[in-house]
Amino acid sequence: MKTLITWILICFMWTIICFTSIAYSQENTSKNIIISLPCDSVENVYGVVASGREGLLFSSRGYVLEATTGQFYPGKTMTFVNQDTGRSSIIMVFEDGMACLLMPGADFKPFTGNQPWDLEKDNL
Repeated sequence: MKTLITWILICFMWTIICFTSIAYSQENTSKNIIISLPCDSVENVYGVVASGREGLLFSSRGYVLEATTGQFYPGKTMTFVNQDTGRSSIIMVFEDGMACLLMPGADFKPFTGNQPWDLEKDNL
């Protein structure tokens, strides 16, 4: 009798695990993308931004996750834009004076429409 109850419990638990895994895999659409960032002294990174005549649009505190260690590094995140040429750059400056170009960009335009999360997926 104990063996039968044990087998029933094992089958029940296995069923729950399988259905939970299937449900989780269908709902989980997040990704971790490992990228490489060009980093140098803050003076050199500022020089790259200044060469494109980009001006500081806004800044905030931010964090970068180092992929191999899982450690978060805090820094000042800054977005620069040249509204005449559409060139843009997002950089992060760390406490030790190193800076990284997180994202260079082009075709910058002020946004005046609905927020992206308010649009239907088909319109994105």
